Amino acid sequence: MSAKNNESIKRTGDMLLSGWKLLNSACPICNTALLSKGELLRCPTCDLAVVKESDQQKYTNEQTNVPNPSKIAEAKFEIEDDYYQYATGVPAKFESLNEAKKLYDQQNKKMNQVSDKLGAKMLAGFSMLSTVCPNEECRGTPLCRQGSGPMVCVCCDSEFKVSSLGDLIPTLKTASASEAFNGKVTAASVQSVSAVSAPAATTPSFSAPARVNLVATADEILPASEADNAFFLNMQNAPILDLSSFARESENDCSSKIARKLMLGWALLDKCCAQKGCKGEVPLMRDLQGMERCVQCGFPDAAVPATTVGQAATTSGPSHQRPVLSSAARNRNQTRDSESEPENESESEAYDSESEEADMALFHQFRARQAATAATAASAAVKQNTQVKNKREMHSAPVQKPSMAQLGTGQTPGVKLPCFGSMGGDMESEVNDAVRVVKQKLSESALGLASAQNLDTQIKYAELIGKLATALKALQQVDC
Repeated sequence: MSAKNNESIKRTGDMLLSGWKLLNSACPICNTALLSKGELLRCPTCDLAVVKESDQQKYTNEQTNVPNPSKIAEAKFEIEDDYYQYATGVPAKFESLNEAKKLYDQQNKKMNQVSDKLGAKMLAGFSMLSTVCPNEECRGTPLCRQGSGPMVCVCCDSEFKVSSLGDLIPTLKTASASEAFNGKVTAASVQSVSAVSAPAATTPSFSAPARVNLVATADEILPASEADNAFFLNMQNAPILDLSSFARESENDCSSKIARKLMLGWALLDKCCAQKGCKGEVPLMRDLQGMERCVQCGFPDAAVPATTVGQAATTSGPSHQRPVLSSAARNRNQTRDSESEPENESESEAYDSESEEADMALFHQFRARQAATAATAASAAVKQNTQVKNKREMHSAPVQKPSMAQLGTGQTPGVKLPCFGSMGGDMESEVNDAVRVVKQKLSESALGLASAQNLDTQIKYAELIGKLATALKALQQVDC
């Protein structure tokens, strides 16, 4: 992990411990998550304040009391990140972000050249070592060596050897290498040269300039010296964060669309859209009609036939094996499949609407019609079964023979034979009353299901209708 990332992570942790909050908005420069405290926004990587688009005019018109930026030129500092790199003789003052970016581009170009040289050396048979060049302008460039030869730096073309004490000693065989290395070695390397080589080595030791503390701590988030860091404190230099575009992107995001469709009862499938615009990245969904749709391109995939919940998805590509469902799960899937089938083409056209409110209203109407149809069919079946049962019981009832007294007095025509067996008509009336009550409850439940607006209420009414139908069937099987 680079020094920039380590410093950014440390600064983020210190800011979080001091009460800052992590946001879901990113810095417009380095794309790092921003932190906020009150109305302040700050990027932990760039160590810059960020201004919202709505507050841009406020900071433009406001006369901020900041130090003179010319004082920054007095301090030459070292910052271990990609935007500001240490360089001897280069002041740390930047009049604008364009100058900072220009310096970053120059140093990035130099780093690319060093990478190309390292690649060429490795192709030529050199081995890259874990030892880095002590020259500060090389910024940690690894040394190379071929066999037992000297160690070479591809950035400054310097050659080094290891002393008996384990220190690096520059050999400086060529004049160009001597000029490149003169005055650029660290104090540690110069001391090692003085200890091993002749006392005539007059290479001056390098004293690093004072470094401005830009690493935030838990007690002080801003830099310690405002005079030396006027650029970072000046809100005129703060980048602008466009939250409106972020909100629009979130609203048009495919994940948000899929979440809204799932709330409407759509099903998420295990295959992606095959259209060219989607690039096979957006999963398909099945609407209430049973047709597969894509929330990104808005066009159904005609090459793939629509599938139902209980069936396996058939695609031209590799298919995923579905898990084995229990009997209860299969029954629920079959019930949902039967409810999701449209009655006619008009309903099919109605479900093609992209409006979410219209889809929900059509869904309620469709469930109400299904409940009314089920109630009508149940009433007809109950009536037919009752008539068949009455006929069967009338034919199977035993015939009561008249007594001799009734035959002698001529009262034979007045004998009352029970219609439903030997138990009489009391149980028959009780069963009929129970059937009538169950039918009434069934009708009331059907009306309640038709008028219910909540999905949970509709499910409760549907379960109640199923229980009443079971009870009605049991009453019809009672032998009076």
